[in-house]
Amino acid sequence: MNPFHFGKEYIPECFIDREKEYAAIHSGIENGLNLVLIAPRRFGKTWILQKFMKESGFPTLYVDLFGVLTPKDFATQMIQGAYAILKEENPVAFVSKHLRKLAHCVSFSLGLKGVSFSLNPATSDQESLAEALHLPQSLAATLQSRVVVILDEFQEYERILPELPGYIRSVFQKQEGVSYIFSGSRKHMLEKLFFHASGPLYYSAKRIDLGNFLPKEETLLYLEEKFRKSGKPVQTEALEYLYAITRGHPYYVQFVSYEVWNLASGWITKDTIDTAIDTLLHHESYNYDVLLEALGYKHLKRVLSLLASKEREIFHPQVLARWGISSPALLQKILTKLIDYGVVEKLAPGKYEILDPLFAMYVERRFVYNKERKEAEL
Repeated sequence: MNPFHFGKEYIPECFIDREKEYAAIHSGIENGLNLVLIAPRRFGKTWILQKFMKESGFPTLYVDLFGVLTPKDFATQMIQGAYAILKEENPVAFVSKHLRKLAHCVSFSLGLKGVSFSLNPATSDQESLAEALHLPQSLAATLQSRVVVILDEFQEYERILPELPGYIRSVFQKQEGVSYIFSGSRKHMLEKLFFHASGPLYYSAKRIDLGNFLPKEETLLYLEEKFRKSGKPVQTEALEYLYAITRGHPYYVQFVSYEVWNLASGWITKDTIDTAIDTLLHHESYNYDVLLEALGYKHLKRVLSLLASKEREIFHPQVLARWGISSPALLQKILTKLIDYGVVEKLAPGKYEILDPLFAMYVERRFVYNKERKEAEL
C-alpha cells in the first residue's frame, strides 16, 4: 500500500514537523486565548487543526466555511457539531435545553448517518446566528470544560455574510470557557480583520503563522524511511532531488512522493522522479489553465514567467523590459494580488516565489521555455 497521503484527512504517521506550531496552538487554548492561524493554501492548516481535534482532549466544534452556503447553513453546522459533541440520544431534549429560542424553528430527521438537523427557511439569519453562536457557551457549562470553536477557511465569511465577524465578536466577548481558532489562507484579508484598527476582530486573537517549508533533514529521513519500509528503496541523490523539486512544500512532498511510489518498480532514481513530475504536470495542466483564466489579470502570465525564470533583480528596469512589464508599480500591484490569493509568497525584500512548485514548473515549461526558444530563433 502507498505510504504517502495527501488531501484533507489527517494521517498521524504522515505528519512532518510543525511541533512548535502545534504546541503554540495547544498552549494558547489552554490559556483561554482566541487564535488566528494563517498559512498559504495546502500548507497543512487543516491537518494541524484535525490533529488538535483528535489529540488535544478539548471538545471541539469544527466548521469549514468553504462548504457553507448561507448564514442558516452555518448555524445548522454549529448545531450538528454541538449535538455530536454531547452524544445526546434524544434530539428533542438537546433542542429544548440548548436551543430554546429556536426550538420552534428546528427540525430533525433520522438517517443512516444518525440525526440531521435543519432550520425553518422563514427563520431570520440574525436569529439563527445568535442562537448558534451561543451554543459553545452552553456546551462549556454542560461539559464543565473549555470548548473550542474552529472556523476553517474563515476568509469565506464575505461570501456567506459580510457581517459575520461582527456577530462573532459581539458573542465571544461575553463567553467564558470558549476559545475560537480562525484559520485561513487570504493573508491580507485576515490581517485587515484581526490586526488593523478598523477590523471588526481587531486584536481579538493571537496570530500563529504556518508559512514555513518543511525542514530538509527531517523530511529526507521521513521519505527514506517510508520508501524503504514499503519495499521501494531510494537513492540518496534522488531523495535530495525530490526535496529540491518540492522545496519542502508540505502538500507536494506527499503528492509527488505518492506518484513516485506508484511508478517505482525497483530502486528509485532521479529519472523515476522526473517521470513522476511529467505525469503530474500532464494531469494538472488543465487545472492550471483554469487558474490562469480565473485570475485573469492583464500581464499575469508575464509576471508569473518572470518569477519562474528565477531572475534575481525582478524590479530592475532591464529585467522588466525583457519580460514586457511596463513599470515596477505594475509588477508590485500584480504581485500583491497574487500574494493575497496564495499563489505567490514574498520571501524577502525584492524576492518572490510561486508557492506551488508544480505550477512553477508548468509556467516555466509553457511560457519561459517558449519565450527563450522564440528568442533563440530570431
